[in-house]
Amino acid sequence: MIYKVYRAPYHTVKLGSLKIKPLVPYPALLLEDSIRALVIADLHIGWDIELSSRGIHIPSQTFRLKAKLREIAGKTGADTLFILGDVKHTIASAELSEWRDIPDFFDEALELFDRVIVVPGNHDGGLELLAPSGVEIADTKGILWSGVALMHGHTWPRLHLLEAKVMLMGHLHPTISFRDPFGLRFSKPVWLRIPFDRDKLIEVYSRRLRRSMEELTDLVRVEKLIVLPSFNDLLGGQSVNSIGGSDELLGPIFRSVSVVLDEAEVYIVDGTYIGKLSFLRAF
Repeated sequence: MIYKVYRAPYHTVKLGSLKIKPLVPYPALLLEDSIRALVIADLHIGWDIELSSRGIHIPSQTFRLKAKLREIAGKTGADTLFILGDVKHTIASAELSEWRDIPDFFDEALELFDRVIVVPGNHDGGLELLAPSGVEIADTKGILWSGVALMHGHTWPRLHLLEAKVMLMGHLHPTISFRDPFGLRFSKPVWLRIPFDRDKLIEVYSRRLRRSMEELTDLVRVEKLIVLPSFNDLLGGQSVNSIGGSDELLGPIFRSVSVVLDEAEVYIVDGTYIGKLSFLRAF
């Protein structure tokens, strides 16, 4: 069966004076208010070391990440950088190259931005030892900034984050899988914009916090989850059109079925909108 994809503009999300704008063709978001903030996720610096252990030898990719960050910073004029987790690749410790490459990346970021803020991910154990003093390490369970919730996605967000209408997260490295006319399979990194099932989310938090659903009804206002693609474009990820349901995806939000995955809007990083996930999973 042949179906068409079409190019559509990324829709800027507006929250009062704040604009949330994906930056085509980069895996990055721009938050525009009185301050312009860039948001990226999942660098996995040191990933090349894991490849070397498997017999695949490539040079450190930190120079590519720095060059891309420098290019985006020059085009946007952003003065704040948020990194939504997994700066490191090794989980509990750090390889020798990470002791060199991670401070090197942060030094570049501190030259480009007035503030560099990391919301740690599950791979960021011991990151404080590698980060220069100017880097701010935030709460692992997420933070609020200008009415937007920012988190990595490997933990439950704190309750007050659910007061935001929009939540941004990484962790998933979402991709979409295709087959060419010869049957060869390939994948592309994608953005996901997914509506929350608010009633389900309230029910889940009611059980977790042992508070009544009525008490939480006025607190939980979150409507939409935006999942960022990995900033490191050499990484693999989870093929969202090849899974059976949201409980197969990484992170407690997905596994609790608190989002309406079939209604997820899927955008390739180059700006191509390819439809809702319910349609794509049929292929």
